[in-house]
Amino acid sequence: PLMPPPVLSADAVVAAARACQFAMVGVAPAAPLNPAPFLRWLAAGYGTGLSAMRRRVSERLDPGAVVPGAATVIALGIPYGAGQDTSGRLDRPVIARYARGRDYHLVHRDRMRALRGSLLEMDPTLNTYACVDAGVAMEKAWAERAGLGWIGKHGVLVSRLHGSWFTLSVMVINRSVDRYHEPHPRLCGD
Repeated sequence: PLMPPPVLSADAVVAAARACQFAMVGVAPAAPLNPAPFLRWLAAGYGTGLSAMRRRVSERLDPGAVVPGAATVIALGIPYGAGQDTSGRLDRPVIARYARGRDYHLVHRDRMRALRGSLLEMDPTLNTYACVDAGVAMEKAWAERAGLGWIGKHGVLVSRLHGSWFTLSVMVINRSVDRYHEPHPRLCGD
């Protein structure tokens, strides 16, 4: 008889992500997302300049369409902006804080590669998919579901600790964990 795949320790997954320098980590079951908000967003024309958002919709909403047997989504965040000049001086070029320093896509990519290596040490048969805003994962929705924060009225994820000053990535794995984080309640009211 086939043995069921191992269940990973959520604490071990979180510890591995923190060791790879992710300050924000949460795990959520890889159940499909509710399609209604995304489909309303597309129908309203909000993705007009983002033609890629209209492609691979089923994969954006269902991690199982990307990773066969997807069981867990690991939401990851890296805060930015701490200790940077906040004087608001306009006598020099203004560059968004997230764009200062090394490209955050590369930072996430490198840290996710290290995390994947750590997870493969836990289970060498593990299958993964990882992305930072250029792939098919809906990072904000998964981060909210994994308890990292809530999507505010402005459409951005908000964290009690970091505000909206962080970048996100996700990793889908085909293993369950022994416990999942609770989705973050929305705190912006009606």
